[in-house]
Amino acid sequence: MALIRPSTVLVAAGISVPALWHAAVAGDLDPTVAMERFLIAVGVAAALLAVVRAVTAPYARQRIVDAPVRAEDKVVDDPPADAQ
Repeated sequence: MALIRPSTVLVAAGISVPALWHAAVAGDLDPTVAMERFLIAVGVAAALLAVVRAVTAPYARQRIVDAPVRAEDKVVDDPPADAQ
């Protein structure tokens, strides 16, 4: 699980927006509690995104296998005889 990916931090911030709002704007929540909730949300977001990546990974591999190849990439030129 990747905890430092931008997508993980973004999803964790989205999950913990109410706690961060109450700590920063409303002022009725201790900032330490809000940060604890954010850190818990990071773990939850990493697990959720790991599941999404595991489900969608086979599709990316299949797309690479089925990708079209240009005609000039299929031609293999022999090296010149004097290059050795």
